[in-house]
Amino acid sequence: AGKSTLLGILAGELEADAGRVERPDATALLRQEVRADPDAPLAAILEAELGALRRLERELEAAGEALAGDDPHAAERYAALLERAEAAELWSLDARRDEVLDGLGVGHLPLDRRVGEVSGGQRSRIALAALLLARPDALLLDEPTNHLDDDAVGFLAARLRAWRGPVLFASHDR
Repeated sequence: AGKSTLLGILAGELEADAGRVERPDATALLRQEVRADPDAPLAAILEAELGALRRLERELEAAGEALAGDDPHAAERYAALLERAEAAELWSLDARRDEVLDGLGVGHLPLDRRVGEVSGGQRSRIALAALLLARPDALLLDEPTNHLDDDAVGFLAARLRAWRGPVLFASHDR
């Protein structure tokens, strides 16, 4: 009892009755139910989590354009952004997106399809893919295997074993 509440407290979405919770700034929570506009495209679920990477992409592009100007700090800014982009593997994001969606068994779904036209399990798989792609510092998963078949569970298990930060999940699965 209280697993989802505990994850919500750890994610900073709920207040604890007592004590103190410290977490990395980039802590992401996969909820049991995906909160998304039913009229939005599936891509919106992905982009909601990938916003920081997309901003980095735009900042890098603007910094590249600024190199042609007379700002003496433009090269430093560009170099710093380039380093962040390389660490985030920004240039392989779309290929990694396709790999993760396929691994979770939803690669066949068109990303322009409306959220309300797919099952709850498919929405959960898309949301899980978004978190894996966003690579937060800490990952909190509430029943992540509820809607996964054996192949997708194997894919997720391999990803979580290779995760570079803390992972906490609640599950009734083995």
